[in-house]
Amino acid sequence: MGDRVHGFCNNIPFRGSIANDSLVNEDTGPEITIFLDLPIKHEDKIYTIIKTTHEHILKSGAKFNKK
Repeated sequence: MGDRVHGFCNNIPFRGSIANDSLVNEDTGPEITIFLDLPIKHEDKIYTIIKTTHEHILKSGAKFNKK
């Protein structure tokens, strides 16, 4: 926690800090919560926190969770 990360979320660059690293279930694997340095606007919504997986951070391809 607290590690600095960067990448792209829906082709939008981001930088932030890891807030939480948890295992939701065995099927989806671990999930990372990231506090963004600057908000991201995507489809008329503003995000200050995103959730993604380890592999998306390494590949710089995080996606927004649709809930």
